[in-house]
Amino acid sequence: MNFNADAYVQALEVPSFTVGKRTYRGRLMSALEWQAFGRHFEAMEAGALTDDESRALVREFVEALFPASAPQVTRHFFGLIKRPLPQITPADVFMAMPVPVQLEALKSFARCLTMTLPTSGLGAGDGSRGSDRGSRHRSGSSSLVS
Repeated sequence: MNFNADAYVQALEVPSFTVGKRTYRGRLMSALEWQAFGRHFEAMEAGALTDDESRALVREFVEALFPASAPQVTRHFFGLIKRPLPQITPADVFMAMPVPVQLEALKSFARCLTMTLPTSGLGAGDGSRGSDRGSRHRSGSSSLVS
């Protein structure tokens, strides 16, 4: 039996959000990345982080999911001056959304990411991608997944 990892990854849902006519597609995180963020989110929900630390954590999480593309460079008409154009990243767009919208998006991202993790040794679940998505959360994402 041959396992096609590329086909498997393409079949997975990736985090995404749409603002206006633009859809931002994220990437899948490794289990280690996801667990590290999960521990930080648990601390945030326990009230161990200040508001500024919580905002910084959310921004870091969104930047990890939606990495910015390479900056565009403009040239002077003589070709002597190069300077990067100001770039609006997916994290900038996300952080500009109202907080309730951000929270719902974070829950959606968490559901998407936890569905991709293997279940052996990480919690309850049979490994299928059935309709029981809420029970397949991992430690560190318990209150992000509804």
